[in-house]
Amino acid sequence: MGRWLSLGIVFFWVVFHPWQLRERNRPQENAPRYPNLGLANALTIGRGLLLPWMAFWAIGGLPLDSWLGGAAYLLFILLDFCDGLTARLTRRPSLLGADLDMHYDGWGVFLAAALLVRLGKAPAWYVLVGLARPLYLLALALLERSGRTPRPLPNSPLRRTLAGLQMAYLALALLPIFAPSATRWFAHLFFLPFMLQFAADFFRQAGWPWPTTPPPEHLRPLWSAFRLLAGLGALWLAEAPLDDWSIGGWLLLLGVLPRLTATSLLLRVALALSAAWEPALAWLSLSLAVVLHFGGGHWALWAPEEALFTRYLGGQGD
Repeated sequence: MGRWLSLGIVFFWVVFHPWQLRERNRPQENAPRYPNLGLANALTIGRGLLLPWMAFWAIGGLPLDSWLGGAAYLLFILLDFCDGLTARLTRRPSLLGADLDMHYDGWGVFLAAALLVRLGKAPAWYVLVGLARPLYLLALALLERSGRTPRPLPNSPLRRTLAGLQMAYLALALLPIFAPSATRWFAHLFFLPFMLQFAADFFRQAGWPWPTTPPPEHLRPLWSAFRLLAGLGALWLAEAPLDDWSIGGWLLLLGVLPRLTATSLLLRVALALSAAWEPALAWLSLSLAVVLHFGGGHWALWAPEEALFTRYLGGQGD
């Protein structure tokens, strides 16, 4: 009964919420309203209709061999890209679309994280990923209520990167090809940088002291060290001159497509850890995750994929 009730409540919210925000169906404040909903907003609401089913499964669970959860969330992410692209191609960005994107993204992350925990594929504390944004907004509201004005938050490519990688991890971890032994370990690798970014943002907006971090360009030698460490680790696991480990290892050492190479090797590690737990692979995944999150650093020969990882390609708020 609880599952069907949750489905009905979330479905009603997905349908009713755009109607509540109908006055926002305009390109900017004080501009005329659009005469109709538009294709981009229709796609946004369409992906919102996947949320009731995510809520249904998060409460009731799914078999571990089911593709429903992962496929639904992958479609949710794909439609996020499509609605933003449609808004730009049709030249119909709207405040309504940006608002709905923000709300649906937050709910999507929460429900996907809850489902992952429900399936036993992530520790219980991982649900904090889905609660990070609501808690952040609550903390800002309490800060304003205390009489303090939050400081403006500068634009950050890293913030977009961490959000996108978190959504990608959720979608892949929900797929049955990855066992809990792998996804629970990877939850640590994706949880920590994501939550630290939220904490750092709040401390900056509150004007509270936060450990001083060097400028991004000063950290690039550190990311280079992790890239080299990951490359050496991959070569150590190689069993043939041209197997996947050796090719990936040399690409990392040379700094050729470092983030994409780290992505492919992390998927390789996840599949291996799904079959049998190996400490060496777990430690290698740590270095690979650093490269994936922060890039290949200095002395990388060719990293054209940086824009793919640092630009926000989805949504209508871009």
